[in-house]
Amino acid sequence: MPKIPINDVVVKDRFRATFGDLESLMLSISRLGLLHPIVIDENKQLIAGERRLRACKELGLDEIEVKFYADADDLTKKEIELEENIKRKDFEWDEEVTAKAELDRIKRAMYGSAMKGDTTAGATNKWNIHKTAEALGESVGTVSQDLQLAGALINFPELRNEKTKNAAWKAYQRLKERLMTGELARRVVTNIQESDLVEGDCLDVLKAEPDCSYDLIVTDPPYGVNIHNAGAQRDKWGEEVFDDDTESTMSLMKKVFPEMYRVLKPDTHAYVFFAMTYYAEFKKMLEDAGFDVVPTPIIWNKTSQSAPPVTPYSFTQAYEPIFLCHKGRRSLNAYIPNVISMDRVSSSQTIHVTQKPTQLMKKLIEASSAAGDLVLDPFCGSGSTIIAAYESKRRVKGIEKDSDMCAKVLLRIKDFSGGVVRGVEPADGGTPTPAVTELVNEF
Repeated sequence: MPKIPINDVVVKDRFRATFGDLESLMLSISRLGLLHPIVIDENKQLIAGERRLRACKELGLDEIEVKFYADADDLTKKEIELEENIKRKDFEWDEEVTAKAELDRIKRAMYGSAMKGDTTAGATNKWNIHKTAEALGESVGTVSQDLQLAGALINFPELRNEKTKNAAWKAYQRLKERLMTGELARRVVTNIQESDLVEGDCLDVLKAEPDCSYDLIVTDPPYGVNIHNAGAQRDKWGEEVFDDDTESTMSLMKKVFPEMYRVLKPDTHAYVFFAMTYYAEFKKMLEDAGFDVVPTPIIWNKTSQSAPPVTPYSFTQAYEPIFLCHKGRRSLNAYIPNVISMDRVSSSQTIHVTQKPTQLMKKLIEASSAAGDLVLDPFCGSGSTIIAAYESKRRVKGIEKDSDMCAKVLLRIKDFSGGVVRGVEPADGGTPTPAVTELVNEF
C-alpha cells in the first residue's frame, strides 16, 4: 500500500464533528500499524479516514498509508465518507441520523428518486429507502425512523440535547403530539361557552371570582404522595404531568381550600378527592377553610383490574376516597351508598394519568345540585367534571394550568358537543377532508 507524507493530506469540510477516543486508536496503530489506509483523491484530498489521520498525526508519524480513489466526483466522495462512518458506528447519534439522511439524499441525487407507483422504464433503478437500508445493512424501519429524526433536528434542534437516539425519538413524538393537539384545539368550533374551560393557575383564577358564585365544587387535586417516583404519575412519554410533591401540594391546598369555600354559595357541597395517606391533613385543611367535612369518606371502588402494587409488601390500590364537604347544610338529592363501584377509565381512553370516570363525576354532581346550577372544578385535569356537568344539564367552569391538557380537554368537549375542527372536519359530519393528512404532515 503506497505511503505519502502525512502533512500532504488535504482536509476540507467534513461531516464528522466529534472523533471519540483517539487514545485507544493511537495505541492500536502503534502496536499493529494502520490496519485500514485512509482514502484520498488524485489531489491528495481526504475522502475517508479523518479519525485515523488524526491519530497518526498525534503519534508523530511522518508518512501514512493511503488508498487512491481517482476521478471521483463530489457526490461520490461524500457517499464514500458517509457510508464508511455510518457503518463504523463512531458517530454521535445526531451525527449518525443526519449522515444517513445526507447519504439518502446523495443516492437519490445520483440515481434518481423512486416515486411510489412509478412504472416507467428505469424506475426500478432509481433510489428508495429500501436501497438505503440495504446499503447500510439495516432494516427499513430503523432507517425510516432515523430519516424522520434527522428531519426533526432541523425544526427542533433542542432534540440534540437528548442523550440517546431512543430518547430523542420519544421526545420528538411527544413534541409532535403536543403541536398536533394544540393546533387541532386552536381550530375547534363548538357551541360551548369558552369560559367553561379556563387555562390558568387555579389560585389566581379563584381569587378573581366573586363571593358565593358557585352551586357545587367537584375536584380531584394533586394528592401530594409523590407517586411519580414509582412511575404511576407519568404520562406515556415518561414525563411528570403535574407536581405531586408533598410539601408543595400541602402548601397549595392551604391556599386553595379557603378560596373554594369563599366562592361557594351558602348551603352547598364540595367533593374533594384525596389520598388516604393524608386523610388527617386534608380533613384539617378543609375544616380550617370553613367546611364541615363528613368524616367517613365516600369510596370509589375501582371494579376493573387493579393496578400493580407500588411495593410487594402491600395490597394493590383498588379504591380512592372522596370527602363530602358542607358549606352550611344541604340535603342530598338521593340516598346513595358511600361506596360507589365503577370501572376505572381504560388506558386507551385516558388523556390524563389520574383521569376519573365521567359517570362517577356525574353521580356526584347530580347528588348535590340541580339542572342549571353552576359547577366548579379548580383542578380540571382531563375534563371529566366538565363533560359530566354537560350530561347533567349543569353549567360549569373547569380550571387547568397545563396548556397541553387544556388542548386535549377542548378536543374532548368538541367530541361531546358535536363541534368540528376548522379545515379538518366537515361541518356536516361527513368524510374528513384531505386537510387531515396535510395537518399531520406539518408535524
